[in-house]
Amino acid sequence: MQKHLFAPEIRERILSIKKRLPSRPTAVADLYSLPERFTKAVQESNYSQQSLQEISDHIGHYLGLLQSVRITLHETFEDKGWSVSPGGDVYADAGCGTSPTGLYQTRGFDHNEIILVKKPKYGLKHIVAILAHECTHNYLCFHNVGESKRLDNEITADLTAAYLGLGHLLISGYQPIIWDTDSYSTEHTIRIGYVTPDTIRKAMVISCELRGWDPRELVARMPSILDKIVVYMQLWPYRIKFNRIAKEKKISGNLAEKRTATINCLRMEVTNMRSIYSELRDLLATLTQTVDSKKILPQDVSLLVEISNKISIDQPLIQIETVTVKINSLIASAITDDDLCEVKNQIEYIRNYLQEWRTLLCKYVPPDKTNER
Repeated sequence: MQKHLFAPEIRERILSIKKRLPSRPTAVADLYSLPERFTKAVQESNYSQQSLQEISDHIGHYLGLLQSVRITLHETFEDKGWSVSPGGDVYADAGCGTSPTGLYQTRGFDHNEIILVKKPKYGLKHIVAILAHECTHNYLCFHNVGESKRLDNEITADLTAAYLGLGHLLISGYQPIIWDTDSYSTEHTIRIGYVTPDTIRKAMVISCELRGWDPRELVARMPSILDKIVVYMQLWPYRIKFNRIAKEKKISGNLAEKRTATINCLRMEVTNMRSIYSELRDLLATLTQTVDSKKILPQDVSLLVEISNKISIDQPLIQIETVTVKINSLIASAITDDDLCEVKNQIEYIRNYLQEWRTLLCKYVPPDKTNER
């Protein structure tokens, strides 16, 4: 019989599970998505072991488990209980009070197996739900997580499946199976799973914020319109928070992108200043060798001397390299407007006096004269 848990207990159990699992519990951060080609292969092959094995391996890889678990499917035409012999054989047990449909077992070192039992009324969604539950047992075994009581262990597996991102598979498969059997339309109902679909749904809503899932993705994974509406409403507070954070990240990302573009422009400015400085050195050398000092106007002498002295010690180049170091040390996500403003001011200062020097030197040495030299 499926057990119904209320939200406070679900949250408490999931937080306990979270503490015992890695900080990044799955290889993929998003909710699990079962490719349609896998479900199609199961139906077309009439539930072949290979097709179910592919689903198991796909779930395992999503969970970060590279070791494949052997899948065995047994189909029965009677809805009786079943037992497993020490050798792994499955057989009907009329005296069994329960009717299990899946079993995860270990057989020695590094050899695990999942046994599935397909009963007459089971469809694909039920087999997938059972498989997801048993794959979660394998995951918990891998991380040495378990409970002392069998029922608690099964409930933990169901809630862990929800926390890991497999819960939507359980919600669909744990719905009651209802059918009529005789002329009086006697209704029969069976259920699989250890907790109700509503419990799994609540567990996924709680897990959504803990895992940082996109609430829109969780709503989209729900199997029915009713489930989608319920989850949409239950996620309302988290949705507001998620959208606010997403908006802040977008603004921050745009700002970082803009600042990165600014830094790249500054690098181009520095490259241009290096070219100008190299040209100034050539102009000064040509002036010294070819221009008669008597032709230099008195008002230009002082600045020419200053230019000569500063170029002789490469002072402009030192300033350019200093600015380059500052630019390279900037991190787009951490820099402030003040950082950029400071670098811009330094570049503008260097560029202005280099341009002033160039104008003066070109007054006495046209640029084409440097090529003749």
